[in-house]
Amino acid sequence: CAIAAGCATVGSPTGGPEDRKGPILVEANPPSGTVNFEGRKVEFEFDEYLRPGDISRDVFISPLPTEPPTAVLVNKKITVQFEEALAPATTYVITLGRGIRDNNANNGLAQPVLYAFSTGAALDSGAVQGTVLHPPTGKGEPVFLVGLYHPDSVA
Repeated sequence: CAIAAGCATVGSPTGGPEDRKGPILVEANPPSGTVNFEGRKVEFEFDEYLRPGDISRDVFISPLPTEPPTAVLVNKKITVQFEEALAPATTYVITLGRGIRDNNANNGLAQPVLYAFSTGAALDSGAVQGTVLHPPTGKGEPVFLVGLYHPDSVA
């Protein structure tokens, strides 16, 4: 550009469109649906760097083991480490909440991540089927609230 004047313009690059998408789960190890699980950790890898910080309020495990597991976030990965052997023949569900955010634009997960595995030979279906009848009438009602509790959790 020795002959022409003003070939370059001064300014900042645009950087592309604004990031509005939250992190996306790329891989879980072992995969969701694993049976006969004997390990002590589960790893979740995302497509972008995650915001560092305390994620304990955003990782839910059901049923909760006697010794609460730890959840550690490093770069693009969340590792859930179980401190003790898990109960035999039990289906566990790990839920990663929407408070898990990307590091760049602070976008949360679009929806919670649900991950299930079993220490037994099969995953529990998690479904309960039946008919609820209103005691005074003996008939079904259009709307009923039904709660399910483990017998050991009710005093």
